[in-house]
Formats: sequence, C-alpha cells, structure tokens
Amino acid sequence: MFAVLAAVSWGLFTNLIKKNQKDILVSTFFITIVAFVLSVGANLASSRFIIPQKTDFYGVLWLSMSNIVLGFFLYFRALKYSSASLIASFTFFTPFVTLIFIVLLLGEKLTVTDCLAAILIIFSVPIQKVGNLVSKKDEQLLN
Repeated sequence: MFAVLAAVSWGLFTNLIKKNQKDILVSTFFITIVAFVLSVGANLASSRFIIPQKTDFYGVLWLSMSNIVLGFFLYFRALKYSSASLIASFTFFTPFVTLIFIVLLLGEKLTVTDCLAAILIIFSVPIQKVGNLVSKKDEQLLN
C-alpha cells in the first residue's frame, strides 16, 4: 500500500512541479519541509518511537542533502529545460544504478530475476523512443 501511494505521490509531484513558476530554491525548500512533516506523521502513525543515535542524524543529513536537496534541484533544473516525458524516462535508470551500487558497495550477488530486470530497464527507454518515432511516422502518413 505504501509503495502504491508513493508511486501515485511521485507521479502527481512530477507533473505538478513542471507547472511551478516560482524560484527553484524556494520551491525545493518548501517541498523538503512538507515532505519532512508528512514523513514524521507517517512514522508516528505506523512506527514505534525510538531515541535516535548520533549516527542516525548523519544518515538523515546525508540522505537529505544527496537525495532530496541535490536530487530535487537537479530534477527541477532538468524539467525546466526538457519535456516531462523525457525526464520521466530517465527515472527508469534509477533501479539499474541502484543494482550496480548494491553489487559494488554491498557485495551482494544478483539473482537471475535481478539481471532480467536490469535488461528490461536498459532497453525500456530505447524501445519507448522507437515506439514514439513509429507513432509519429504513422501520424504523418495519416495527415
């Protein structure tokens, strides 16, 4: 249920942010604050409270800066200069990059299913682009 809600939230977020005409830094700050408040609420509703350790704060700081602040900033900049559908295509590579990091940094071995998923990810964007070209040619032939 949480994964489905996350997918719906991400889809809504990425489409609404394309319409955003405000300053990108202010927008990123506001989105980060809203995400923090919603995360705290979700954690309170679905988890039990434990006292965080000092190293937990380093992890939160790292994730906040690398994933949320830097990631959102770069994502918003890309949306400003490219179409949302093109940028959305690149998000398919996130799981592939994650698999590479799992193998390199954690030393885990990939299963056959992981390899098949990686192959699907690698070829999904080129196949999508070929499909777009074919449908454009079909439209031109009909006109």
